[in-house]
Amino acid sequence: MKSSIIEKIFSIKVILYLFCMGIIHFFSLFLYLHNIAWAHEEKTVHSGLTNCSFAIQIPSSSFYSKKHLSSKSDARQGSVDEDKRLRFFGHFYNPETGKGLKHSPLGPATVRAEKIWHEALSRYRAGQLQKTDGAFHSLGRVLHLLQDMTSPAHVHDDKHGDGDDFEDWGLKHFPNYNCPDVKPKFASARTASAFVHDLASLTYNMTAYQAELDEVEGGQPASELAQMFPTLHRVDVDFGSVDYWEIDNIGSFGKLGLNEWWIVDEKQVKDHQGRDRTQRIRGLAYIENAGGNGDQELIPQVFDDKPNTAKKSLLQLYGDYLYPETVAYGAGLLQLFAEEVATVKAQKE
Repeated sequence: MKSSIIEKIFSIKVILYLFCMGIIHFFSLFLYLHNIAWAHEEKTVHSGLTNCSFAIQIPSSSFYSKKHLSSKSDARQGSVDEDKRLRFFGHFYNPETGKGLKHSPLGPATVRAEKIWHEALSRYRAGQLQKTDGAFHSLGRVLHLLQDMTSPAHVHDDKHGDGDDFEDWGLKHFPNYNCPDVKPKFASARTASAFVHDLASLTYNMTAYQAELDEVEGGQPASELAQMFPTLHRVDVDFGSVDYWEIDNIGSFGKLGLNEWWIVDEKQVKDHQGRDRTQRIRGLAYIENAGGNGDQELIPQVFDDKPNTAKKSLLQLYGDYLYPETVAYGAGLLQLFAEEVATVKAQKE
């Protein structure tokens, strides 16, 4: 009898423990999902970039404009719908590591793009062309993944829970954006994953800056990052906290609980060859707070080894380069799709 009571009490404790753990995991997942931000805004920026890629003259332009009249609108809707539900978990890809968002159940964007690309081809070959279960809707979803590779956060494993400056900037500025006069660009291989990888590599290289830091208080050794932002300095805290590095109008790196920029893990090298034999960190710096603090724009003094005489903000520099690249690679992907299904006698709309 006594043992039976003990067993019941033990069972109740186990059930309560499992229940409490379930609640904790549920709220942890909720907070994680809440803190994950989407990439480019879908109804304005993603659909606009898709429109621009369709506007580029490619050899197969008539395939879309004459043979498949609804292809553009279906693809545009696909580029919007790809952000629905939990799909954004698969919208990240670091071209240096080959990985997607840490702890993502969907893997990197290259894998997701390849899957949806083959879905689009299969649907076309089956004559399944229009609406949300059609080939061109799937093609638009691949375009969305490609476009996300020009969001710096999505190639640097930055879940940007407090929002992303470039994405916010795009939503404000894209309505006045004129489609660029560019030629289609093609990836190093005839696959959707190659398009995603190649465009992600362009973005990664443009948004990561050579840096060298040491533990000497004040100004830091010469580097690309220090040229761009000469206020880079080391802050020594006397007591009760950890020393850190800081850039005016950006924020800190190494401060407990708050990194506004950092040296990316895959390129980080540590030794004790800094000034005064202090620890030195070398690598590539990624700037999360690319929009600056408050209402003051972040304007680098130097960009791409050239003086920023036009005083363009870092976000403007990103947009001027990355949007045309997105459109050009998107047009190349459209051309590749038309070539891949050229031998298929699908119904004409």
